[in-house]
Amino acid sequence: MSKAIEGYGIIYLFCMFVLILFGMLGYSVYYKPISDASAFVTDIIEVHEGLTDDAQTLINQLDQDMTKATIQINPQAIGDYKSYQVKVITSLHLPILNVDIPLTSSKSTKRCLY
Repeated sequence: MSKAIEGYGIIYLFCMFVLILFGMLGYSVYYKPISDASAFVTDIIEVHEGLTDDAQTLINQLDQDMTKATIQINPQAIGDYKSYQVKVITSLHLPILNVDIPLTSSKSTKRCLY
């Protein structure tokens, strides 16, 4: 009887380890590109001193390249200047558990003219 319980425990721990390992690997694989994209968008906005036409075309190209993620840019007024809150949102689907995990990376720019 104790061997059966021990075998069941080993199988249970192995399955949980495999599920956690796949979940963490998927999370890290999905999070890195959206984190890089949000940092890239904040760099574009800071270099162009705000959300100008040139910056908007570069951001639109990036948005078209990233098919599974969406980019949201929210301006915040700071006196005569603006700061931009950039969010890149996607969701990770774990087929083993049939669960969707929302992933969000957000960065803020320094103050910009426009």
